[in-house]
Order: sequence, then C-alpha cells, then structure tokens
Amino acid sequence: MTEDEKPQSLGPAPRRRSVFEGLAQLPVTSLAPTENTHTHLTDTSVAFLGKASENNHAFRVDETGTFTQSHIIPIPQYATRTRPIRDIDHYTATGHHFLAVNDDIDDNEIEALIVSLWEGAGWASPGILHITAGVRMEGPWNLPEDLREKFCIPDEQTKIWLLVCPPTRGPALKNIDNTPDMWAQAFPNGLPQGVEAKVLRTLMNVARRLAGTVRIAGSGALFTPDPDSAVTLALYAPRWLNPQESIEALRSQFPQAHDARTVNIAQPAPSLSSESQRLKNMMTTAYPLKPEIRAKIEADIRQAAAGPPTLDAYAVMIPVGNMSHAMIEVRPTHTVPQALRWERWADGPVVEYRIRWIPDEKTRSMYATAAGEQTLSRTARFERKRSAADIEKAAALLNLMVGGTILDEDGFIVAIENAPDDDTAGGPTQ
Repeated sequence: MTEDEKPQSLGPAPRRRSVFEGLAQLPVTSLAPTENTHTHLTDTSVAFLGKASENNHAFRVDETGTFTQSHIIPIPQYATRTRPIRDIDHYTATGHHFLAVNDDIDDNEIEALIVSLWEGAGWASPGILHITAGVRMEGPWNLPEDLREKFCIPDEQTKIWLLVCPPTRGPALKNIDNTPDMWAQAFPNGLPQGVEAKVLRTLMNVARRLAGTVRIAGSGALFTPDPDSAVTLALYAPRWLNPQESIEALRSQFPQAHDARTVNIAQPAPSLSSESQRLKNMMTTAYPLKPEIRAKIEADIRQAAAGPPTLDAYAVMIPVGNMSHAMIEVRPTHTVPQALRWERWADGPVVEYRIRWIPDEKTRSMYATAAGEQTLSRTARFERKRSAADIEKAAALLNLMVGGTILDEDGFIVAIENAPDDDTAGGPTQ
C-alpha cells in the first residue's frame, strides 16, 4: 500500500447538538431592524414552543448559518392584518346577514365571544372565523358612509362581519302584519330554523354584548339589542354554600338578605270537594296494606322526620335598585355552559348561583306597556341600571366565597371587580 493509498485521518468527529441546545448557547446580539438586513427566510420565532408572551425571543440565521438572538423584535403569535380594511359593496352586503360593530372592537374579541358559545369555532384563516360545518363569518369589512345611511346603521358602527350560512326556513306565518313578533316581520316568507336560527341567536347575543346591530338579508330588518337589558347573572362554582352561609356572605353589602322560604305569602286553603273526599277515602280504605309493609313505611317516615332535612336547592332574596329585588337561586347542576368547557373544576360537581332580577310593580308595568326596549321610560331604565349594579355586587361577593366563573344571560364570561367596602354599595336608597 502506497502512501497515497493510506487512509487519511479526518480528525475527531464533531459533536452533534440538538436545535434546542444550539439556541440555548447562542450569543445575544443587538438586532435592531435596519434596511435589507433580514428576510422572512432567516427570521423566525419560537413563541409557539413555550408559553404565550407579548415579546418572545426572536432568532436569526446569518450568512454563515449561525444562530443569533434578539430581544428587540416582538413576534406576534396570532395573525394580524397588514393591509387596510376593504370597503364592502352593496351587492355583497345585502346578500348576507351581517353584524355591525364600532371601529374599536378588536377582531379577537369577536372570535372569543363566538368560541365561548360554539364547540370547535375558531380562526380558519385571517378574516375567516369558522363557526360550525358550512357556517362562517367573514370580516371585518368597512361599511362606507353611503351604505350606513342607506341601511340606517349608526354612524359609529363602521365595521361589519358577514355571516355565510345556508338558509333553512320554515313555513310562512299568517297575518304577519298583525303580529308583534319582530322575527316574523324580518322573515315574512318563513322563520329561520336549524343552524341558521341558532347562529342568528348567537349574532344577537354578540350584538347585545358589543352594542352592535344585526341586519337581516332580504328584508333588511335591523335588530339593535339594548346592552343594558342583560341584568341576570349566573355564578358557576365547585363549592356549595348553605342558606345561612350565603346570607352571611351577602349581608356585608345587603343587610336585608334573607331566606326566601321565610317570606309569608297568604294563600287560601284549598277546598276539598265531596268527590275528592270520596276518592281520598277510597285510596286509604279500599286497598289496605299488609301489616309488615305498613310498619316499614311508618318506620321510614319516622326516621326521615327525626333527621335533618335534605336540602338540594334554595333561594335568597336581596333588595336591589330603588324598589326592586333579586332572587339568588342556588342548586347543583350537571351541565355547564359552553364557555366553561375548559375549566378543570367543571368536570366535577358544580353549583349554580343564578341571580335573577325581580322588578318592582311599577317597572314591570312599564315593561308590559313598552313596545320595545327603546321606548322604556327614563325611570325604568334608571331602576334597571341600579338593579344591575347591585346584582353585580352580589355576584362578586359570592364569587369571593366559592370561586368559579360569572356568566351573563347570553352565556358570556363577565369579569367583575370585587365588591367595594363602602356605605353606598348595595341595597335600595332611602
């Protein structure tokens, strides 16, 4: 073997390192963006490898293939719009139901509300919000001033989201002109059914939460739910409070809180007709029980009477607003709203604390005579607003005791600050 044929020594083999090890040992350098210094092919982020944060480390590959690190370049973890919102044309706008909202409503806020009500909803791509099979929302589009005026949309609602959903309609209703049903007026050829009806109810809920407007394709009917009309709240929590514990938790702000079972309601004693009396006598004497069966039943009755009563639900009353009341209904529940499906404690026993508004007689009469929310008197609106504020305080007090999550009437999560400890909170004013 000649010298040329002898194998040449290649030296020690380089140690193999993982990508994570290389990233961990790279030097930190200042990579402030300059003109033509980086491209999308050499810049990246590992934000998705760790937990979410607004300013994650960004990494760059230079000409030699070396990793360098920057603390300066923030990389967002979600899709962002890089071009102005396009104006929608008249044909496209009138061909779909749509939701109109103010310009300051963020796209991700729309997505969060839809996801809280629909299983599997989420972004399919930038501007495409998947709701369910065959149903999506597209937007936001800019609604030009001339179309806002033509559709009678408020000037401040400049953004719209189109609802792409196959129509499913039932039979047309008769005497539509004589019915006060606004849905019947909006759909003269037949009310929506199935998925379309459910998605439209979702749009109405979102519109009430965001003070938006829903426009119906075809008829052009407008629905502008009053954001203040959602007064009732529900607290879902893993802990049960007995009536006395609930009352004690509320009395710091509502001294007149009391068990609803203590309310005396005068009821006339039911009269027993001769036929009812005859049937009662027949049931007690015509089929006599065997002595051993009767003895067992009587023993069970005595045992149940001697022990403490089994309480699986109760209600607490508190005064709210100026003249109204609220009833806090407490009961265990086996189902929770969609918005709580990610909560670990929701897999176990859950207790519902639903706080319902009971308006005073005068306010109830105003609701009965009003043709719509927009015609409520100032007095009725003020009473409702004060009652809603007190209900929020009651929900916050219970939330401090049992934890859990507070939801509004539409199933959206409500963030309420802790009830203030002052002399003006809670209860009617004198």
